[in-house]
Amino acid sequence: MEKKLVIRLIGAFSATDGEGNPFVLAGRKDRAVLAFLAAHPARPIARERLVELIWPEAADGAGRASLRQSLSTIRKAIPQSDPLLVDRDTVAFSLDCATTDVKMLEDGSRSERIIGNMPLANGEAFLDDLGGISAEFDTWRATEHSRIVSLVSDLVDGVARNAEGSGDINKAVAALSQLVSLDPLNEASQRRYMRALIASGQANSAIRRYQMLEKLLQDDAAIETLEAAVRLVPESA
Repeated sequence: MEKKLVIRLIGAFSATDGEGNPFVLAGRKDRAVLAFLAAHPARPIARERLVELIWPEAADGAGRASLRQSLSTIRKAIPQSDPLLVDRDTVAFSLDCATTDVKMLEDGSRSERIIGNMPLANGEAFLDDLGGISAEFDTWRATEHSRIVSLVSDLVDGVARNAEGSGDINKAVAALSQLVSLDPLNEASQRRYMRALIASGQANSAIRRYQMLEKLLQDDAAIETLEAAVRLVPESA
C-alpha cells in the first residue's frame, strides 16, 4: 500500500510525502488554499468560496485566475499521487492518498500516543504561519483552533481517565499535566491534577500548583472552590 501524503495543520503548515520527506509550497496563498481544502477532506469546495477566502479584494475574473494558478502550483509541487479532485466549479481534497494531522486526531488514531507528543503543547495555533491572508480566513482559523483545542482536550482527558481507572498514577499525572496546560482555568481538571500529584507522592508539587492557581485566579469564588483540593495535602507534607 502506498504511504500517504501528510498535511500538518496544527502549528505552521507543513507537508511530507509518504516517506516522510518534506515538500515545500513557497507561496503563502498556495499553502492557504491547500490547507483549507485539507481541513475539509472529501468535501467539494466551490471555487468562488476559495476566491472569497484567499483573494477577497480581487475582481471575480482575476480571483478565479489566481486560484487556477495556485492549484496548478500545488499539483506540480506534490511529489506523489495528486490528492486534489478538480472540476469546473469545485475542488476537493481526497483522503485516498493523503491525510492530515487533524484527521488523525479526529479518527482517534493518536489517542494513546498523544501523551508526551501533544499537539498545541508548545503554544502552537492552527496554521499559525498563515495569519493575515484575509479577515474571513483568520476568523475560520480561530474557530478551527478552538475546535481542535476541545478535540485534543477530550482525547487527553480520555487517556487520563483510563489511567486513573487502572491505577496507573504516573500516566494519569502526565496526562492531567497536559490537560491543565490546555485550559489552566478549568477547576475540575486542576483538582484532578492536584489529587493525582498527591497520590503519586508529590504533595509539594500539589501545593505549588495550588499557590500558582491562587495567583492566577482573581475571582474569590473560584479560589474558594479550589481550597477543598489543597485540604487533601497531608499536614506533614
